[in-house]
Amino acid sequence: MNANSVPTDRVAAETRESDPSLPWMDYAELGRHNHSKSAFVAYNGVIYDVTRFLDKHPGGKPIILTALGTDITNTLDSFHDVHVSKFLLAEEFRSRNGIAVVGRLLPGTNEDHNWIGLHDYQSRREYQVPDPMGDELRREVFGFLRREKLPLKKSLPECIVLLVLFYALYIACLYFGFIKGYWIACVAMGPVATFMAVNVGHTVTHGGFSNYPLVNVLGRSLWDAGGYASCCWDIEHQAHHQAPHTSIDLQTAPSTGLRFFEHQRASWFHRYQMYYMWFLFIFYSPASWITHSYNTLFKYPSVLRSDKTLHIGFKLFGFLLPITLSFCLLPLGTSLRNLFFFAISMSYFSLFTLFIQHEDSYLPEDEKEPWSVRQVVTSVSWRSRSALFEWLFGYFNFHIEHHLFPGLNPSVYPKIQPLVKAICKRHHVRYKDITYLELVSSQVRAWRRYAIGGN
Repeated sequence: MNANSVPTDRVAAETRESDPSLPWMDYAELGRHNHSKSAFVAYNGVIYDVTRFLDKHPGGKPIILTALGTDITNTLDSFHDVHVSKFLLAEEFRSRNGIAVVGRLLPGTNEDHNWIGLHDYQSRREYQVPDPMGDELRREVFGFLRREKLPLKKSLPECIVLLVLFYALYIACLYFGFIKGYWIACVAMGPVATFMAVNVGHTVTHGGFSNYPLVNVLGRSLWDAGGYASCCWDIEHQAHHQAPHTSIDLQTAPSTGLRFFEHQRASWFHRYQMYYMWFLFIFYSPASWITHSYNTLFKYPSVLRSDKTLHIGFKLFGFLLPITLSFCLLPLGTSLRNLFFFAISMSYFSLFTLFIQHEDSYLPEDEKEPWSVRQVVTSVSWRSRSALFEWLFGYFNFHIEHHLFPGLNPSVYPKIQPLVKAICKRHHVRYKDITYLELVSSQVRAWRRYAIGGN
């Protein structure tokens, strides 16, 4: 049997049988080991202590920290071209890298099986196994990338070009908007901040940007300079990738004044949301500027002190200081107007680029499906007529490919799309490939349907 296609359920069984004396541990106990001093993860039913491995991880320490104390089986497999079990099963590899087998994971026992951690961001969904489509996708796609010699990460020159471009654009918008007072620069900051966060910061946090730590720090800090917080976003985004559009998806599940997704709890006022949503969404970005910093500094225990310091520094000098200076250098009316334009531009550009990546097609919350099926069915890839836009957008519109292979260099998504489509067709799973206008139309129809309480 090819090492690339080792069945994950068999791997778990072999590990358990090799040491039946391993103690059982439930999700709550696993969740207590969610920081760099005591770092446990579960993979295919086996619990590993990876505390000493954190600094040795080839993809960097930050990408593991957000998953400590959780079941990482499906997420981890999506990042590698061979099952990680090939290495975890090897005692020599574990010994060399300081990884210890410490227990076996008890399956979920309560009715609401999704909530399996001490904190919301630690919750993980238990998927049906085996996952034949997921195994074939990983085997065929990574084999294609090797044959074509396509880079799994961006080259250093490309990374430098992107960093220089987006830092220059953002600084120019800050200067002309908040120092010189031109409102059009504040409007431009919405698209610029979104492009730099998705194209660079988003790719860094998924591990597909660079092999150079300093380059990655500068890349992910674009989130912080733009007013958000890379660590907070990363933690919540990983839950979204594990179980998109379920009650444990931290980026879509919370109840708000707007019901944008089927699994969000409906309230009486949502029936009027098609009238008030356009005003209320103006506050999306300003609210995130506050909550992201609070969660980073005070809520999430996996955030390192060094990351908190980086967040404070980049947000202070790249966001708070320029806005504060505008109120000192410009008339009060001008400063308030420009801040409002910045907020509305960023909020609305996020709404019509980031919020609508999954169309209005969802699997039921209690569906017993393989991981790869949920990723495809709940996502959508959409077409753009502009190669420049797709490049600036970091190929984020190839969203099915992104959800199946989040750790890849996004530049390869257009190249692997035909292969992904063919495999989905063979497994009778619908692959949604539509135009941008079709995407917006379907999402607006969904918002209207959820407003009146429909499913």
